[in-house]
Amino acid sequence: MVINLLLRLFTAPLEIIYWIKWLIAYITIRFHNAFFKRRFNLYDIHALGDPVKLGYVVPQLEKDLESPFPESHLQEVRLPM
Repeated sequence: MVINLLLRLFTAPLEIIYWIKWLIAYITIRFHNAFFKRRFNLYDIHALGDPVKLGYVVPQLEKDLESPFPESHLQEVRLPM
């Protein structure tokens, strides 16, 4: 049974295998996008009047996560003489 399945798989035209793999990947991606949230779910293009949700103003959460140093670090920096 297993040998018969392997023979069919290796003797099938490559185009059929390509489309089977494509279909599996497509279904997997759609399933993942439907049930798992993204890292930043902060933006919403339908939130008229809210500059943060529209992306005009950077959200505070994103600022905190993306900043390499706190703001106090900028005050501690001294230029060499």
